[in-house]
Amino acid sequence: MLFDFQENTIESEKERNFYFKFFAGYYFNELVPGTDSRIQDFCKLLNSSPYLFNDPDFGIELSLGSTHVTFDLHAYLFDRQTDRGELADIFIVDQVKSVCIAIEAKWLEDWDYEKDIISNNGRIQKLKEIGHFKNVYQCLLIKRSKLENGKKKEKKTGSNYSRLFDKKDIPIILITWECLLENIDEPAVRNFYKHYIEMSKADFRKGLKF
Repeated sequence: MLFDFQENTIESEKERNFYFKFFAGYYFNELVPGTDSRIQDFCKLLNSSPYLFNDPDFGIELSLGSTHVTFDLHAYLFDRQTDRGELADIFIVDQVKSVCIAIEAKWLEDWDYEKDIISNNGRIQKLKEIGHFKNVYQCLLIKRSKLENGKKKEKKTGSNYSRLFDKKDIPIILITWECLLENIDEPAVRNFYKHYIEMSKADFRKGLKF
């Protein structure tokens, strides 16, 4: 089972495992009842985020019939002349509405402004430049604790938090895993992620005891 956890459950600590299970196994899975409602809730979450930077006119809309989700998308699929770097961990596209949302997802790993925002933004904006999509959005998905820890270090030189909050030079939406979970009605999924969101790298390094 995907969302079962108990003592000594074998679970990968990789970021990809975490967001695959959530978005492909449940949230955007059309085989799980309630997809349309979840898509609407997701749009509301993005549009109401308190962290909307450098673009006051957010109004994201997605439709169940025309929304497609894929993972680990690389920029060269759109432009063979660009670098081969990753454009998004989670790429949500509604071609009818000409909307795409590129999400960089973090869980145990720390986010880096240069790598996860600046570099990705260059690839993401290319989509708009070459005319593939009219509305292109960049999103950072992290744990609330990572956001709070970043704030504690905002006075340090090169702080990722201060670069994001002070410069505001890139249109980006920031949301947290905890906010996503507030929209989850399925107890098994909600409890699974509440359990693992509270874990750290150190917790996994303790190993399993059989």
